[in-house]
Amino acid sequence: MRRRRRSRRSSATSRSLKNALGALLGRNPGPIRRQALDSLKLPPVPQGVPSDVLDRRPDVVAAEQTLVAANARIGLAKSQYFPTISLTSALGLASDQLQWLLARTARAGDINAGLAGVLFDGGRSKAKCAPPRRCASRCPSPTC
Repeated sequence: MRRRRRSRRSSATSRSLKNALGALLGRNPGPIRRQALDSLKLPPVPQGVPSDVLDRRPDVVAAEQTLVAANARIGLAKSQYFPTISLTSALGLASDQLQWLLARTARAGDINAGLAGVLFDGGRSKAKCAPPRRCASRCPSPTC
């Protein structure tokens, strides 16, 4: 009983999703033609097409963005080799009596500097560089 209800509900949902997909594609509601993905091929590029037209192709843009992202990850991993420098400061007023709070002698300040770095990490920083480099070397594949 539950299976039938679930089956009817899923087939109705499937039908409505197919009709919505057909509407997005500008087609009338109805069955969707299916074909094997291996049979789909990119159209040939005609001669004389400007290169800026080719640069707008989605697969070229995706490959370029994948390469940019891999390059950014390499830079991020390389930055782990260097120490972190921090500089902080604080300025305020301090007084033990309220009447002297706004006086010139009530000013208080603090400046701190810090330097932190990894001396030994067992090759972890080098290992973080390896996957983005492999990805950058095999780009145009969209699955980096």
